[in-house]
Amino acid sequence: MSLQDIKKKIEAEAQQEAKEILERAKKEAEKIKEQTEEEIKKIKDQYDKKLSAEKPEIFRRKKVVANLEIKKMELGSERYLVDLAFEKAVEQLSNMDKEKYSQFMSVLLEKAAGDGSGTLLVGENEDVITKEWVEGFNKSHKASIVLGKQHINTAGGFILNKDKVDVNCTFEALVKSLREDIEVDVFNKLFSS
Repeated sequence: MSLQDIKKKIEAEAQQEAKEILERAKKEAEKIKEQTEEEIKKIKDQYDKKLSAEKPEIFRRKKVVANLEIKKMELGSERYLVDLAFEKAVEQLSNMDKEKYSQFMSVLLEKAAGDGSGTLLVGENEDVITKEWVEGFNKSHKASIVLGKQHINTAGGFILNKDKVDVNCTFEALVKSLREDIEVDVFNKLFSS
């Protein structure tokens, strides 16, 4: 056998061996691919089964959360309407006719003043409780109340300052105080089924 023949034989054997290695590698790759696909299918089936089992619970939870959100929105709307009702009460008080307003302020001031002294603070747009009104109150109640020079931010009523204590008789404070007592009743009257 010549060198050329030996070389051809070695090349042929090497090619045959390479072909066999390649075939084994392809078979091994196919086997790994099949195993991977089976594993993927098992995992997918497990997740599908788990999802099917949990789906009703997921929907139930979503429904519960949605119902809670609706309830929260309803309560927010109801709270807004109750707030609006009390704001309207302040507005109605501030729109009281001057005669009733004067009488109401006189009763409030008589109760707030106690010993008949103090400084009266009123809103900037106050047109009933004036210097003359205070003088008239003082005469009829034997009091010594002074109308303060500074103004307060209020829809109506007053603050009586006496001995470093403020007695707040503004409409906002009166309604707020009353609100604490009657808010539940107002809520029930507005929203009872």
